[in-house]
Amino acid sequence: MSESLDTDVLIVGGGPAGLAMAIKLRQQTQHSVYVLEKAQSAGNHNISGAVMDPSALDELLPEWRQEFTHYEDVQSASLYYLTASSHWGLPHLPHAGHQGGVVLSLSKLVRYLAQKAQDLGVDILCGYTGKEIMTEQGRVVGVKTGDFGLDKPGKQAEGYQEGMAIYAKHVVLAEGAYGYLSEQVIQQFQLRSTPMTYGLGVKEVWRVDKKHHQPGRVIHTLGWPVPSDTYGGGFVYHGPDQKVFLGMIIGLDAPNATMNPFKTLQQYKHHPLLKPMLEHGEPIAYGARVINEGGYQSVPKLDFPGGVLIGCAAGFVNIVRIKGIHAAMYSGMAAADAWLAHTSFDDDFRKHRVMKDLYRARNVRPSFRYGIFAGVMLTGIDQYVFRGSAPWTLSHQPDYCAVRPYPKVINYPAPDGKVSFDLLSMVRLSHTNHREDQPPHLKLKDPSHPIAINQAIYHSPETHYCPANVYEVVQDQFVINASNCLHCKACAIRDPRLNIQWALPEGGGGPNYSET
Repeated sequence: MSESLDTDVLIVGGGPAGLAMAIKLRQQTQHSVYVLEKAQSAGNHNISGAVMDPSALDELLPEWRQEFTHYEDVQSASLYYLTASSHWGLPHLPHAGHQGGVVLSLSKLVRYLAQKAQDLGVDILCGYTGKEIMTEQGRVVGVKTGDFGLDKPGKQAEGYQEGMAIYAKHVVLAEGAYGYLSEQVIQQFQLRSTPMTYGLGVKEVWRVDKKHHQPGRVIHTLGWPVPSDTYGGGFVYHGPDQKVFLGMIIGLDAPNATMNPFKTLQQYKHHPLLKPMLEHGEPIAYGARVINEGGYQSVPKLDFPGGVLIGCAAGFVNIVRIKGIHAAMYSGMAAADAWLAHTSFDDDFRKHRVMKDLYRARNVRPSFRYGIFAGVMLTGIDQYVFRGSAPWTLSHQPDYCAVRPYPKVINYPAPDGKVSFDLLSMVRLSHTNHREDQPPHLKLKDPSHPIAINQAIYHSPETHYCPANVYEVVQDQFVINASNCLHCKACAIRDPRLNIQWALPEGGGGPNYSET
């Protein structure tokens, strides 16, 4: 029989949302709180680099600016439209400025929040996955953690340890976008009526020469090298310690099946706006993760019998503001208040300013379904003419529905080894590690699909979208390199037949972003 624990509140996911809720609960009560985190230590699955609205952190921990030093106040913010050789400025949309924001290391922020939570008496169980929801009479009563020590066929090997059963009065799912348990609960209790849509964020951290470092500078870009039929853009954030966080976010509804976000990012770095900054620097970290882009209409019902959904497990990213951390934290704080007051978190949070901001932005992302130029025009009408209060709400479709075959593979330039790099060289900078002899966490519902179906769609059995070379063909055999996986989840969302099943690897595996 497996070991079991009992607690008042169990939070699955040790990111900003889950830790904010844990802190808020312990600031007000002595109820026992457990946080389950699949990374080996707090912050390891949160790659650095973000522009954050600090309002939620100011409210939760007013002393944070004296204790946390890994940030820079935003000094300037620019939005550019790029061509291959030039750029020109664009105005920010209403309510989309970055004044008052901070550029920070997200992984270090999470470690700071984890320490504050532990100081208040929160138990954080790192290296444990939430593998299975436990229910009794239609109510969630706890979570079973993943086993340790299974061999590749799934049988018990030396050192086997069965997962724990953690029972709780209140179960909180804060796993991030496309969370493993969260998606199960959303389906089981039919919490979502409109599909969520996603983007894949591919990010690098660079240490640059001091003369090219401008602390607090924020740049967002549209246009080149993203095709005009694809939603996406680039970003460059100058953070502390001569570090620059840069990346590319590409919609998972990109119609061209051969669209490759990693190679698009490598091309992006050669733009005259960026290349001089990087030529005398060095990349020190790399990572990728899907983000929610569905907005207001895709947020599911937040209450379910026995618990709630918070943070990106529910989807509070505001793509107009390009912000989500403060919203995730606010949701955790509001969920703590709702549980203590015995009220509905869903009812309470629907009135929060986070949801009001999402409502104003609700039509922006679906406008780009028709391409960048139509998207910009429709967004201008929605945001400038109607101020986000248009008498309609555009709908979403699942991302994989937009993927279609193109006549040929996109021809990306070869990396130069100075500013741009090959994929495996960058994956090494993620410090990803999985125990090799464990059951693969990426499986195919039908093993014949990659060759029989995806060959025609992708011009290859491989998926061009994967940012970690997980899928490849070796000697005419389709191979899944699960040990490379960055846990980004893009493959399970974008595959045109939804043939890829993303399960949970053994706890403690995956990327390690702890040094950035």
